[in-house]
Amino acid sequence: MKIFPASRLGQGLLKDLLGPYPGIDLLPSGGITVDNAAAFLRAGAMAVGAGSGVVPAAAVATGEWAVITARAANGALCLSPFSSPHSWSN
Repeated sequence: MKIFPASRLGQGLLKDLLGPYPGIDLLPSGGITVDNAAAFLRAGAMAVGAGSGVVPAAAVATGEWAVITARAANGALCLSPFSSPHSWSN
């Protein structure tokens, strides 16, 4: 279930939803940043959706690829403790 806007609803909502619905997959989106993504994952999110909170829209609009790459890499590094290998099949 998509939780939007996550930054306004907070990590507490995830814990509240997981109490009565322990098997539900929650995907917070909207206001996810490098600073708060880990907290949402610790609160029980199965993943997070991040956009301009990680890569600014202005950098995309002006094609600042070095900035975009660095910001995306930093976001991935900050979340690496939460990653797990997945196997994909067709």
